[in-house]
Amino acid sequence: MTRKLENWIEGFVKYTDNLPSSELLRKWSAIACLSGALERKTWVHTLGADLYPNMYIILVAPPGIGKTILSSRVSRLWRGVDNLHVGSTSLTKASFVDEFDAAKRHIQRQNMIPAVLTFNSLQISIDELGVFLPQYDSDFMSMLTSAYDCGRYEEKRRGNDIHVVIERGQLTMYACTTPSYLNEFMPEGAWDQGFIARCLMIYSGEQKRTSLFSAERSDEKLFKSLQTDLIDVNKMAGEFAFEPDAQGAIDEWHLAGNPPAPTHPKLAYYLTRRTAHVLKLMMVCSAAEDNGLVITHANFEQSMDLLLEAEAIMPDIFRSMSSGGDTKVLKDCYHTAMELYNASGMKPIPEHKLVAFLSARVPSHAVERILGIMVLSRVFEKVEVNKLGPCYIPKVMEAM
Repeated sequence: MTRKLENWIEGFVKYTDNLPSSELLRKWSAIACLSGALERKTWVHTLGADLYPNMYIILVAPPGIGKTILSSRVSRLWRGVDNLHVGSTSLTKASFVDEFDAAKRHIQRQNMIPAVLTFNSLQISIDELGVFLPQYDSDFMSMLTSAYDCGRYEEKRRGNDIHVVIERGQLTMYACTTPSYLNEFMPEGAWDQGFIARCLMIYSGEQKRTSLFSAERSDEKLFKSLQTDLIDVNKMAGEFAFEPDAQGAIDEWHLAGNPPAPTHPKLAYYLTRRTAHVLKLMMVCSAAEDNGLVITHANFEQSMDLLLEAEAIMPDIFRSMSSGGDTKVLKDCYHTAMELYNASGMKPIPEHKLVAFLSARVPSHAVERILGIMVLSRVFEKVEVNKLGPCYIPKVMEAM
């Protein structure tokens, strides 16, 4: 079957261009959608084992950034694929296991051994992570970790004689949340555990303004092409083959220690999964183009670009979690500025010093906004100084 779109990810990004969501969030929503459609029917074989393209993708952004509306688009596309199991978004661990157990798939494969591929496959799209996971439950987290690895899961429940055995499972999770929820939800030690290392947390603080009436102009013809091609993606089955230069590139990057790597301490355990994340992205990037089950060097480059772009701003998640809100940041910035001002003999403070201070505490997109607020509220006076450029003079504390 000939695809209607040259690249499914690019088609989804174009289709959602009228939504108030950043391009970064839209790209990763497309990746999540493709990842789920591939189920447990495609894989790459590395390090003596099969690796499947399922992912745990969490969009992390402040309220009003357009996360939920993207989730609805992904759910709609998934539900348009026959036999693709799409899970509920509010479940206890027991009901989630029951739903996972019911998500059985039997795929007929001509001229292949075995002729029938049997597995459990569940895709979940979660508008608000806090609804799906209202509190941190170590038992539930362990179950999700096991499901990600596409292995065997077994559970016995006392009192009602229930014995669940999932021999070959696969779970794709696409969820939306805010930094403040992560701050409340994640215990400090949880960042060093298996579940979060398997998650790709995609952060965006970009607030995109769109016309109030643009949603009425969604391209339904493009949506139908996306749906048709996603059904085609869901028919893919078998092992991906690597073109020699693609195999060489991913192996060279892996053996070199995956440079460049994020340095934030809370991402230490995430770093151990970066090779697997890129391999999964390579499968998705290949499937976005055709059903050939061939990974090219271009797919490697696309995957690296996607990962490094997301990782460059992942630390903003933790800055947003720990900033304590604008009021605290404004006060801290003022006190630091006053200390610098007094220490210098009351000389204007070069802008780069305050930018450096704020960049360590808030997402990069918020730095200019906070400085602007402080100037407008007359906490700072902005001046130009020869050879130093823009500088700031702190004013009276009462203005705070």
